[in-house]
Amino acid sequence: MDNHKVPHTVKAALKALSDIAYKLPTGVTINCLFNGDLGNARKQLAEISAYMWSLSTERRASASAAIVTLTGVRAFLLRLTAEAVRILPTTGRCDGLVDELVVEGAVLAGNLLMFMTHLDRYVPEAETHKLRGPLDFVRKLFSMQTVQACSRQLAATAEWLLNVRKEGVQQQPLDTVFSQAVLPALTLLAGMIGISYRMLSWERAAGVEQQQQYYIRLGSVLRNSCPMEHAARALLLYHTLAAAEGGLTKKAEEASFMFLTAFVEADGFVALSAAAEGSCAQHVAVAHGLTLLCEDDGGPAYGLQPDLLGVLPILTEPLGALVSTPAPAPGQEPQLDPVCFKAMLAALRRQSKQPLHRRTPHMLALRLLRLMLRRGNLQPGGSAAAELAAGAAAAAPLSSTAATDVGALPAPLAAHAVSRTSRLVLCQENVWDIAVQALELAWATIPSRSGHVGELMAELWRLAMDTGRHVCLHADRNTCCGLGEALQEALSPIDPHGEASSSWAPSPVPRPSVAAAIAAGLLPWLEGLQRFQITRVGPECREGQVLSSFLDGTRDREVETWLALFTYSEPRQAASWVVTHAKLLRLEKGYLSTCAKRRTSVFLKHMEELASGPRAETLVPEGGPAGDDVGQPAGLQHLGRLVSFAVCEWLPTASLVLRQLALQCAIAGAPQGAGINRYWDTYIAPLARWLSGLVLSCKGRSGDADCGGSSSSGGGGWVPFLLHEVAVVPLLGSLLHLCRSVESNKGADLAELLDCCGVVASAFPQEVQAAVREAEQATIAPPVFAWPPAQVRGLAPKLRESGRGEAADAALALAARLEAWGSEEGAGSSALSFRCVPERLRQRASERGMSVPDVLGVMRRFLVPPAEARRLLRTCSNPACVNLKGDSEAELPLKACARCGGAWYCCRECQTAHWRAPGGHKEACGRRQGAAQGAAQG
Repeated sequence: MDNHKVPHTVKAALKALSDIAYKLPTGVTINCLFNGDLGNARKQLAEISAYMWSLSTERRASASAAIVTLTGVRAFLLRLTAEAVRILPTTGRCDGLVDELVVEGAVLAGNLLMFMTHLDRYVPEAETHKLRGPLDFVRKLFSMQTVQACSRQLAATAEWLLNVRKEGVQQQPLDTVFSQAVLPALTLLAGMIGISYRMLSWERAAGVEQQQQYYIRLGSVLRNSCPMEHAARALLLYHTLAAAEGGLTKKAEEASFMFLTAFVEADGFVALSAAAEGSCAQHVAVAHGLTLLCEDDGGPAYGLQPDLLGVLPILTEPLGALVSTPAPAPGQEPQLDPVCFKAMLAALRRQSKQPLHRRTPHMLALRLLRLMLRRGNLQPGGSAAAELAAGAAAAAPLSSTAATDVGALPAPLAAHAVSRTSRLVLCQENVWDIAVQALELAWATIPSRSGHVGELMAELWRLAMDTGRHVCLHADRNTCCGLGEALQEALSPIDPHGEASSSWAPSPVPRPSVAAAIAAGLLPWLEGLQRFQITRVGPECREGQVLSSFLDGTRDREVETWLALFTYSEPRQAASWVVTHAKLLRLEKGYLSTCAKRRTSVFLKHMEELASGPRAETLVPEGGPAGDDVGQPAGLQHLGRLVSFAVCEWLPTASLVLRQLALQCAIAGAPQGAGINRYWDTYIAPLARWLSGLVLSCKGRSGDADCGGSSSSGGGGWVPFLLHEVAVVPLLGSLLHLCRSVESNKGADLAELLDCCGVVASAFPQEVQAAVREAEQATIAPPVFAWPPAQVRGLAPKLRESGRGEAADAALALAARLEAWGSEEGAGSSALSFRCVPERLRQRASERGMSVPDVLGVMRRFLVPPAEARRLLRTCSNPACVNLKGDSEAELPLKACARCGGAWYCCRECQTAHWRAPGGHKEACGRRQGAAQGAAQG
């Protein structure tokens, strides 16, 4: 302990306890001490205890570790604890001074353990010597069979209380028995269970073998001796007996607090979970939380005995004798301690694993969630708290059955029930942590066989959105992460066996969870978080923490989560999210941009399979594009238009990112291998698939029909889109440049890229020939966007090494033809002598018994031209726009170009940038103005 900060009286108390300990030789009990020493020891214990409670949490933890490091004090506390846990109500001990001393010593020992749970889990190797005192103290307590002794003490006390209730005769006062035999045992149990997390790290730092680690041995003892079950029986019996005699004491509140704390700590540690498996322990945990719920909403008690419901204590912060801070000021309501609700949720989670006990946990979780939402925006003692508390009694109950009929209770119980306050106030941090846990439990326990699953999910999603809005304002990091995980799990499809499904296929009607999420506004809320988070930095960005957990949870199931929302949401809202997603891609920074790249690859992959797969045949009637609503299922009328819109937004952005990457590699003088491999799966592979399918489908069977029925020369068709917005020829030239550093294990993707090059060369021979000649005419190094035949030829060894000999031969044939184009005056697709239909499309056609042109025809009918797809949502005309102001792209105000009215911009910066950009709006504006003047003169 820091000598400069410890009061002199506390130093003297510690020294006095050490001196007394040395007067007790081994084998001598506390009874052998003189009365003067006994009184002095009690005085010093009280001095130390008062000092500890006056410290902050951090200083209290370090001071506790320092106290148990003192050999004399540690030995004295262990001697006191050993005698305290062996006091039984049937022994008839009369030495009150000795009993009070050993009980106070045991309680202080348990509190020191509780305090040390706030020490750092990870101790540097250079400071491991500081752990010797705490480690020795905890190990000695365990080796003394303290847990087993506590279990025997609690069992005997419960049996004694049961006899008192049956016979009505007692030799000792209830409070005396409770203070000596229940409270110390529960304090020690809570401390020994709570310290397990720290012991795990400390023992690892000290090199303790796993089989000898504390938590493993403690878990075995808790499983065999069942101390929490005996404690639960003792608590239930004492509460009813004490209330019948006139009321509970602060000691009862402290005991309930220690029991619930031990229950929560054990439930959170798998190795110690046996302590929370007993039915009595779970009953006590649920009863404490249910008492508060009934106090608040007057709802049903679900079979909880009225005599118990009326007497269980309402635990508040601070807990009376456990703290030295003053009581709340007059008119100020104390805050509820969250341990009651946390323990109830822990017990309900365990009960919900039994199929016959799912409905009650679900209803209780809903009630708790509503309570948290009602109380979350209140500050203790404020006027809003008083107003809401006053209105709680008049609020309509959730059930017509009252929780407790006070008049039917015995007189002492009725008086106790009437005197209890119904004004329940919690601090913000606790509210939202409990709310998220209740939300998770409510989702996990929705009755699957109920005829009202849709209604239950709709209500849950409404509550979830309300919770999410508050969490992003007030919660801590762990709560934000928990909310993100809970939202993701609620959207994940579950198969009949209870396992998460990993496949996605659109159906006319969305799953109930998806429909409820969309109706509650999940997609616009997530879009708003994405837009707002990008403007916030630092660890306090709660929106980013929610999104990070949500996105990490969907890492392996992006299709189920995001495509379902994308497919069934209102088309304009889905399009708004697509644009926000594209802007995140352009930013190229931060975690959200990384997640956006990952989702882009998954989306593009599955969208391409959807557009050319069997599902697209049922979505679009023969002879009509996807834009026609006739003949399509009601839930999927806009799917083809939405997919087309996403392609129009994401492909140009991905193309720009890859071309800039290739340019950076060229400037650096060497390919960036790590960067290429990072971008390969997220951009290059899905881009190659889409480009092949788009080029083949838009050129059609005759080679001149644009996808969706538009002319290839039309400004709103796929051909201009591919050539100008995607810049497909320079893009493939950049990819060929980047492929020099790609590993050979990417053989399948390299073959896909090669097929794409062949398709583009066949469809746009003039543009490709210009790129080849630009590479051939370079005097130093070919431009990064050119098509050097040597780079195409360089793919052959990597393809052959990966076992793709046919693709390697195709690479050599394409390289030879490109070299010939470099010296010829003209070029034509008929001159090519290599495969130009990707193997993937040929295999897909073979599996369905169709020809490749038929498969391409499905894609051609499913997709709509870019101009029609973009009618879903007008966006900023600047292709490099990254304006994320506002909650939604659909709400972003746009202004038309004052000169031509043909372009729209969100801000002056975007208009200026697009005007000055090569190939930007300046040329198009001039053409439109000239056309307008010509039309006016004509």
